[in-house]
Amino acid sequence: FQEAGYSTAAHANLDLRKMGLHQGFDRLLRYEQGVFDRQPLRWLLSFVPYFSSGFGNTSLPGTLTVRRWLRALTSAEKNLLWVHFYKDSPHLPTMPPEPYFSMYVPKRNASSYDGRDTFIESLNRADAVPTSDDLVKIKALYAGELTWCDRQVGMLLDELKRKGLYESSTIVFFSDHGQAFGSKRNYYRHGNFLFNSILRVPLIIKPPRNKKFVAGIRIKQRVSLKDILPTVAELEGVKLSSEGLDGESLVPFLGQDPDPTYEFWNYAETLTYDDRMAPLARGTYRVGFSIMNDDWKLIAVPDYAEQQLYKAEDVREDKNFENAEVTEALYSGALKRFGFETIENILQVEEVSISEETVEMLRALGYH
Repeated sequence: FQEAGYSTAAHANLDLRKMGLHQGFDRLLRYEQGVFDRQPLRWLLSFVPYFSSGFGNTSLPGTLTVRRWLRALTSAEKNLLWVHFYKDSPHLPTMPPEPYFSMYVPKRNASSYDGRDTFIESLNRADAVPTSDDLVKIKALYAGELTWCDRQVGMLLDELKRKGLYESSTIVFFSDHGQAFGSKRNYYRHGNFLFNSILRVPLIIKPPRNKKFVAGIRIKQRVSLKDILPTVAELEGVKLSSEGLDGESLVPFLGQDPDPTYEFWNYAETLTYDDRMAPLARGTYRVGFSIMNDDWKLIAVPDYAEQQLYKAEDVREDKNFENAEVTEALYSGALKRFGFETIENILQVEEVSISEETVEMLRALGYH
């Protein structure tokens, strides 16, 4: 998009330069501080109960920075903005400011869970057993943070509407992962499993106002986040090279065609630990992977001879099938679609040394 003449800007509560995600952006808004971003003002505000969470430990100052960028716009054309909500997105720790912290917690709830990671990790290690009140509060705080994040997204959309740029803008909202909430194997995070509760994420596309697009529809077809780039490029008229491009444009789903041609194939992988795929156990890292198409989903951890096969419509993944023919077809499809030479090639892992700087960067992202 930068090469196509777009002015490009990004904001995240992470150092995009250290992660290599700054490439192609003219401006990194995180470093363009406003009055509420500056020290010592934020330090002083930390003594005020609302501001201590509202400004000191959230992404709200960043949202205000992004809104200033939007206010300076004179046209929606030839501008690309990427905004990443991290501290206030539904992500551990879940500690939104009031009233969102208490918004969904029942008044008689007796759980002492405060939104921090510690208790969640003890559940994952099976060092603690949650009460019914704990389970309710875990989801309630998550929902509160979701609502708080939603309010901030709304601030940005309202600014576009105020400037008369909303209708002509292409807007895409998506997430990088879900949360398990103990739905499978008593796991409450998102890093070590490949179940739908973690892989299925929201994807909302608002194309620019155009008579050929159909508004307010929800498609049943499963699609992938890798389809976002070719979709936005087609909506904006930006030409892309097909070389190395994995996704497909979803623009046909936004039009009048009730049955556009699209074949879903997806691949995901993660590191797992012990023979139960339980996180944080004392064990050796093993690769688990998943292959999905329109009809089936396969999860496999070959080192532990573990394999699960689910029908696509089984969203909760309640019934595990054994079907060698389907499994073979999924493997064959993966070899063709994702460029693996052999099935063993999927699992090739090299031991590498990483710098202390990289370790610190991963810790900052919540990986320990």
